[in-house]
Amino acid sequence: MSDTETAAWAALLRVHAAVVPVLDRTLQSACALPLTWYDVLLELRHAPDGRLGMGELGERAVVSRTRVSRVVDQLVAAGLVVRETNPADRRSAHAAITDAGRQRLREAAPVYLNGIKQHFTGLMSPEEATVVARALEKVLRGESRPDAGPLEKALRRKGESEVARIGKQA
Repeated sequence: MSDTETAAWAALLRVHAAVVPVLDRTLQSACALPLTWYDVLLELRHAPDGRLGMGELGERAVVSRTRVSRVVDQLVAAGLVVRETNPADRRSAHAAITDAGRQRLREAAPVYLNGIKQHFTGLMSPEEATVVARALEKVLRGESRPDAGPLEKALRRKGESEVARIGKQA
């Protein structure tokens, strides 16, 4: 592995470790909405009929699959999400965003997007942001590797990437 490759990986890890907690604190202080809640609400908002099965939500949300149930419980308690029995399989449940959840997401979106701009994209030229987005999408798709299996599978499950979704939301 070259020094450039190692530097790219280390930079990605450091940026993630630095920016995500700042976004979380900003959302919590401005909107009383943790970043994990925002992510789950965003996934539900973009889902057909505003609902997803718990397994699918666990695959799509940035929050770990093991934590998604706990986050949904918190959102239910806050009135932002409801749990519904899956009519196709009564042993499983769907999470569905409520009108209050949609409203809370709308209120938090400018804070979230401003945080991304302030702490990430605003520190780059538009051209640099385009290169970063394309490079990370390429990694997710595994374009240069025929054996990119896990990343390819994760991207297919997700339906669309976080980068593309954020761009649509703006």
